[in-house]
Amino acid sequence: MGFINPYLVQRLAEERVKDALREVEQARLIRAVQGPWKAQKEWFNVIGAILSGLASSVVGR
Repeated sequence: MGFINPYLVQRLAEERVKDALREVEQARLIRAVQGPWKAQKEWFNVIGAILSGLASSVVGR
């Protein structure tokens, strides 16, 4: 594959985590507008999105 720049790999991982957190925040705001019952029911999706972002950052290294 050639030379891999560790700094760029780290920056890419950080950006992936930021993107995942932005998506989670957007989903949280949508659920807040939809009502408390639906927001409470889908909190597993929030945790899943965060873990997915973290996993992709680890795999991306």
